[in-house]
Amino acid sequence: MQPSIRPPRHVAKPDLFNYEQPDSALPQGDESVILRGLSNAEWETFVSFAEPRRFAPGERIVQAGETGRAIYIIRAGHVRGELAAGKKRAATAPMGPGTVFGELAFFDGKPRSATLWADDAVDLLCLPFAAFERLAAWHPRIARELLLDLGRVLSQRLRRAEAKG
Repeated sequence: MQPSIRPPRHVAKPDLFNYEQPDSALPQGDESVILRGLSNAEWETFVSFAEPRRFAPGERIVQAGETGRAIYIIRAGHVRGELAAGKKRAATAPMGPGTVFGELAFFDGKPRSATLWADDAVDLLCLPFAAFERLAAWHPRIARELLLDLGRVLSQRLRRAEAKG
């Protein structure tokens, strides 16, 4: 028996993912943006597996210490955060449209390491791990692109942290 696939929501691919028109997209050098390699149809497929979420300015998105295997992609707005390392606190890098967060908890299932808030009105896509597993089963190329991009973002963030010492 074939699993039923949710019908895709007709969500237009935002300009920030439209790299055929670079003037309306984020700069090509922004390495924190993921899923650039997807076609419009693949993007719509990805969106059909994700859950849209909206946050008001100042609203908490995730809390350090809470569990939840999901990644988030910022579609609109800006997110600020604070890393918790014991009693020390450190601000995260500012995050804007196209940026992904939540990848550590997504991969290892451990509690979140940062608390994040909406700086302004924020529109996110949330991809829970169970939805990723369905995506991987039915659309392996999209899942592969996502995993490679998450690996690239993690590598970039690790290199940045190492450079800071």
